[in-house]
Formats: sequence, C-alpha cells, structure tokens
Amino acid sequence: MKKEISTKPWQLNRPPKRILAMRFQAVGDVLGIYPYLQALKNKYPTAQIDLLTKYEKVEIAEYVGIFCNVWSLTDSNERFRQLFHAIWLAIKLIPQRYEVVLDFQNHTVSQWIRKILAPKAFAEFDPLGDEMGSIRYFQTIERCGLLNTYEQADLQVTDSKLTTELLVDNGWDGHSKLVILNPAGAFPSRHWPIENYVIFARIWLEKYPHTQFLMLGTEKINTTSAYIKAELGERVINLTEKTSLLQAFLITRKVQLLISEDSGLLHIGWLFKIPTVALIGSTHKNRSAQEGENVHILNSDDLPCGNCMKTQCQFGQVPLCLSRYSPEMIISIAESLLIR
Repeated sequence: MKKEISTKPWQLNRPPKRILAMRFQAVGDVLGIYPYLQALKNKYPTAQIDLLTKYEKVEIAEYVGIFCNVWSLTDSNERFRQLFHAIWLAIKLIPQRYEVVLDFQNHTVSQWIRKILAPKAFAEFDPLGDEMGSIRYFQTIERCGLLNTYEQADLQVTDSKLTTELLVDNGWDGHSKLVILNPAGAFPSRHWPIENYVIFARIWLEKYPHTQFLMLGTEKINTTSAYIKAELGERVINLTEKTSLLQAFLITRKVQLLISEDSGLLHIGWLFKIPTVALIGSTHKNRSAQEGENVHILNSDDLPCGNCMKTQCQFGQVPLCLSRYSPEMIISIAESLLIR
C-alpha cells in the first residue's frame, strides 16, 4: 500500500527566504539529498537553507557549504526519546520562521516538527515510489514548486591536505591511481564473494600496474579488509577504522574507481560522480542505487526472487544475485565506465 504524501506548494510571487530540509538516516540517504539542495541553493542564492539531521551526519553537512545552519536530532533509536527531543527542538526553531520545510524523512517525528513550525509551504518524500531514490529526492522539491529541472548539481567541496597526508602515511605512493574496494554490504545477501575482490584486483593490476586499492570503513569490514591486504600486500592501503566519516567522504573524492556493495561509500561515490560499479544484491532496486551515467548498477531485479530485501539468500550462503558476476565481468564494466 502506497503511503499518502502531503504537499503544500509555494504560492508567493517571490523566492522563499528560509528553507529547512530534514533527513535523519541513514548516511547514504542523507548524502543523497545534497545535490538537489545544492541545485536549490544555485537557484535561490540568497535563501537561507538549513538542515536537520542526526548528530553523526553533522560534520559532513557543515563542510559541504550548502547550509547556513545544521541542527542535530538525538542519535537515540528510542521512538519516545526521539519524539520528545524533536518537539523540544522544533519549539526552539520556531524563531527561525521557516517558510518552506522539505521533509525527506517523512515519518512521525519529522511530521510533528513540520506541523509545529507551520511553514507556508512543504513537501514530503515518497518512501515507496517506483523511481530510484535520487529521482524521488528531486520530486520532493519539485512538488513544492521550487525546482522544475532534474539536475544532480556538483557540490562546492574544497580539498584537504590532511586526507592526502593520511593516505601517504598509510602507504600511498603519491601517484598511483586509487581504486576503492568496498565489501561492506550490511547482510550476507548483499555480499559479493570476497575471493572475487582479490581476483579482480590481480587482473586489474596486470592491466593497470600503477594502481593501489583502498579500503575504507568501520570495524564491520575488519576481517575482509585484513584478508584483502594479506593477499595483495603493499598494493592495498587499509584505512579501515582509521578515518572519520568526513575523512572517508573527502578521500573518496580522490579515487578513480569504486567497486562497492550497498553501503554509505556507494552513495558518496555517486555524490562525486565517481565511476562506480554498484553490487546491490538483495536490496530493492529503488531503495539504494542512484541514477547517473557514472554508475553501473548490478541488482537482482531480473530474477524471480529479485528485490527480496532478505538478509540471507534462500539458495545458499553465497547470494545467487551476486555470485553470477565474475571478476572479469566487473573489469569490463569498470573499463566501460572509465572511458565515458
């Protein structure tokens, strides 16, 4: 059953002065709204655009240069605590006099905040739409009457010498092309076999010897990162657990290619238009993958069991939807992305 989507378009004969965007989770979904808010900022350069998100996403939001203010909601997953803090925060934000609220979260907490703020115009995100998430983010702003042309605007992000130093300190030779290997799918049904990453890397090195492979992420991929590092030695820069989210964000901007399962790095690559092979697995085709000519999406939509969203594949330990893609196939897809 489709969720009812509420909208009140902007009606005044002038640009809005103060806009609040809300998206609380997850990392990739919060990052996914940035290009469209950048497009909004490009169209209305004098407007105050603010963001309300969860605390762990604040650092990147403050860095990208879109927002005048970044407000943070509690990271607690307890619904009562979330709602209590949201109501308190909404009352605190009333003096901001937001004229437009873009609710990219669209659940009970965000709806309460919007109602307390009583904006002149608002729009809610459609969480169950048939299009990819990136298109539905744009449609949220479009329904509010603020954008009418789909555009994945480039972010105005400056480089940081600190990320270069971090790479060099951990084994980057300073000139090799960087390729991220990201075996970070949340569940076994979203994992490409780990041996395939090693085979891919060895074939890639034979063809492109001036390459180093980069591992970024949390403790969840410690074991797989250590395995790949042991197999490939100095050709791997293992930064697992060594970066903040902002550092990982800025480092990803430097890479030539991203081979990624369904995780936050996949969305960061899309954000910077990095050539990306997206190994989606059991994730629904419209719930994670993003639209763009720099991304080749390998999902399960063509299979009878596709888009299952299950944590374990019903056909065995290795998911059917990902085991069919050989390292040689991924090499071919990656090369085609790099020559576009």
